[in-house]
This record gives sequence, C-alpha cells and structure tokens, in this order.
Amino acid sequence: MRRSAHQADMLEEAEQNDPARQRYQRMYWEALPEFGGDAIVPASLESSKKVAQHLAAKALQLKDHKYLPSIPDTDTIKTPKEPIQISMKDGRPDIHFIDVGTKFLDVSSEIKRLARIESRARFRTKKAAEKQKLSA
Repeated sequence: MRRSAHQADMLEEAEQNDPARQRYQRMYWEALPEFGGDAIVPASLESSKKVAQHLAAKALQLKDHKYLPSIPDTDTIKTPKEPIQISMKDGRPDIHFIDVGTKFLDVSSEIKRLARIESRARFRTKKAAEKQKLSA
C-alpha cells in the first residue's frame, strides 16, 4: 500500500502534475473577429509556459554547476555516470543511491554560509598578521 502511494507521488512529481496549481489557473477571454480568426492568447500562454520551464531547467543546471564540487576522477574514485546506483548483496535488500544534486539546496543559506567562511578566513589572516607584527 505504501509502495504504490510512493510511486504515485513520484509519478506526479515527475510529470509536474500539480492539481492545486491547475485548479487556480486563470481563464482568459479574447475578442475575435466575427468572421473567423485564430485566438492568440492560448498559444501565447503555452509559449510562455515552455519558456518558463526552459529557464527553470537552465537555473537548476547553473545551481548544480555553481554549488556542486567538481572532483576529478582518480584511479580509486570514479564519478558515477548514472544518477541511480544500486548496491546488491545476497541475503540483503538492495540499496538504491539516488543523486539528487542540488534539488534540496537553499541558495540563500548557502550564500550566507560561504560569506561567513570568507569572513572568518579574513579575520584569521588579519589576526595572524597582527600577532606576527607584535612578535617582530
């Protein structure tokens, strides 16, 4: 029972099928000529949805590139090519390792964390320079 609910949630997330969002979509009315003519607004809305999805995907790629460390492969450590790795051992359940990238990364808190790190580093170098100046 729980497994099918989880699969349904994952399917809905993969399709980006958000019923609450669809429920509150605004209706648009457009005046058309009396003797035919095509509506412009529906095509414009579809175009803007596609542009928004493209920009969101591009922003996610930039976030991945900026905040995920790129560690070069070595003889012992290899970067997996597949986003899902499965570890199987006899007599034990399979373990699925799923690379979620920066899906759950809060960019604002990450920026603040990096700023604190830089601030502490500047403070340490300043303090070390003062200590060296006093001892000299």
